[in-house]
Amino acid sequence: MDAERRSVVLSRLSRRTSGGRWIPEVDGLRFLAIALVLASHATVALNIATKQAVVEAPFGSSSESSRHDVFFRMFGHGSTGVLLFFMVSGFVLALPFIRNSRAGGEPMPLWPYFRRRITRIEPPYLLVMTLLFAGSVLAGSPVALGRYVASLFYLYGTYYGSDSPLNSVAWSLEVEVQFYVVVPALALLLCAGRGSRRRLTIVLLAALASAVNAMGLVVSYTFLGSTIQFFLLGWLLADIYIGDWAEAPNSDRLWDVVGFAALLAVVIGLALVPEPLGQALAPWLIFGMGYAVFRSVALRRMLSNRWIATIGGMCYSIYLIHYPVFILMSRYLGPLGGLPSLVALLVACAVLIPIGLVVGTVFFVLVERPFMDPMWPERVRERLRDAVPTRSLPQTEAVVVIPESEVVDGLPVS
Repeated sequence: MDAERRSVVLSRLSRRTSGGRWIPEVDGLRFLAIALVLASHATVALNIATKQAVVEAPFGSSSESSRHDVFFRMFGHGSTGVLLFFMVSGFVLALPFIRNSRAGGEPMPLWPYFRRRITRIEPPYLLVMTLLFAGSVLAGSPVALGRYVASLFYLYGTYYGSDSPLNSVAWSLEVEVQFYVVVPALALLLCAGRGSRRRLTIVLLAALASAVNAMGLVVSYTFLGSTIQFFLLGWLLADIYIGDWAEAPNSDRLWDVVGFAALLAVVIGLALVPEPLGQALAPWLIFGMGYAVFRSVALRRMLSNRWIATIGGMCYSIYLIHYPVFILMSRYLGPLGGLPSLVALLVACAVLIPIGLVVGTVFFVLVERPFMDPMWPERVRERLRDAVPTRSLPQTEAVVVIPESEVVDGLPVS
């Protein structure tokens, strides 16, 4: 593919940013997150295909696999990808509040903030969940209407205590929405005070949340309190990015060593350590990896590659679509059951991940990307207004001229 054609393709697949400020490292981190999630759900599909697990119909959570070898644990530990998504969300949502605070401006108005979340995030989500609901009915395994409604309003995990049977991955979006709601209030605390005191507050809050979760005091995994430490550390990274780095961090090859070590610890180490220790370490390892990405040379260059960052920019579409696709494709993975674990997992990923990327890309281009335009509601209203024909008088009808003396406030007197 020549350079001009490649540039055209990438421009059509690139995300639209409302502020016009694109940070490639952020989309590179999103790429890492979605890669971990895809590998995990390819593992789920393989377990279903080989009768090692079952899934709640049609596309709900899978049961615990009876396989516990090291490769299945590593590939199946995709929750770290979701946690990385949470840290990136904390970073991205904090940026405008921190910029506004440092500029000494008035408090940010709430309506534009919430309007952007609603018009950007909701349409793709509502469409996917509605299509899956309709598909469940047509396939003869209908999901109850109440469960569909609870899924639409991000209340399924809160009410039913499990993943939505329509799309298991929606649990993390329930957590994201809770964070969107509390961000404006959180900004009042996390943007106040001197830099050192402000950052100490963030670290202490994150440490407290981690300790509470390590002790098992948060009972619902769809409650923001179970993962708020990752959002908080994303906020801390944004504070450093603006305050210390002035949005242009200096690079040093030493941070490549730190970054790759943290990446290996996140991808492999967290899957192998006992769960309580993993919960305690995960926030700080993920934060360290994110910090190092911005300061490194090779790792930063790799994750800022246009293709890598472009795929990362499409992660929401890929995330919404891939799980049902993988579950549907699992019926074709049965022959992999006789292969060694690592080979079977690599083949399953090689088969499923490209399909998930293609379907996610198509959905991104046709559905998500148009809603990235912050002015799309106004454009729709204009088109609807233009589509309604204006009523004009017939050519033969006489026009009555009303004397100026009979006009009051612009309205004719009857």
